[in-house]
Amino acid sequence: MSWSDASAICRLEWRRSRWLSAALCLLALAAVAALWLSALPRIGCEIGSGLVLAYAGWLLHREGRRPDCVLSWAGGNAGWQVECDDRTESMRHVDTSVRGGLVVLTLGDGSGKLRRW
Repeated sequence: MSWSDASAICRLEWRRSRWLSAALCLLALAAVAALWLSALPRIGCEIGSGLVLAYAGWLLHREGRRPDCVLSWAGGNAGWQVECDDRTESMRHVDTSVRGGLVVLTLGDGSGKLRRW
């Protein structure tokens, strides 16, 4: 049986993770609860809670604005092609990390710029 090189493309459609957003919300609520259950004075709890909620809101906003991307790899030394917002970039460095149900893919181009999904 002969194999076609044209069908050797690996294509991943990368979307925002609802699990990550839910985990960020739960961590923010746990951090606020930890502040109030600690021995901090009331003013420290109020200021800390405000800072935690503001930072969590910023993280959720940043994750929500992340564009959906298509990552494709033709095999061999071709490198990865990333298509986001009608732009195509070529990436060479590839690294993955798995933590529970979350997978983080890190790609780097030739100039050292890293992008994570």
